[in-house]
Amino acid sequence: MPDLESVRADQAVRILLEETDPVRRARAHYVLSRRALERDDEPSARDHLSEAIDLDPTDERPRVALKDLTRPEVSKRGLASVFRFLRGE
Repeated sequence: MPDLESVRADQAVRILLEETDPVRRARAHYVLSRRALERDDEPSARDHLSEAIDLDPTDERPRVALKDLTRPEVSKRGLASVFRFLRGE
């Protein structure tokens, strides 16, 4: 991935409103997805990550972040039942 100028959080909304460059817009969406995650707003984070992927499919960061969000978490209770099964309980 080329070393391009990064987008600061305080610039992201302005970029989305004023710029047409898809790479800059994708980076703005990526930054906004991280801010949404800081607020525990996963639906907004998913939306921003999807937009970033659509705008710049060469940037792997949004794709990896979206995959991490959609990865099912193993519950402790479910994991405990697996260990009980393995121990023969």
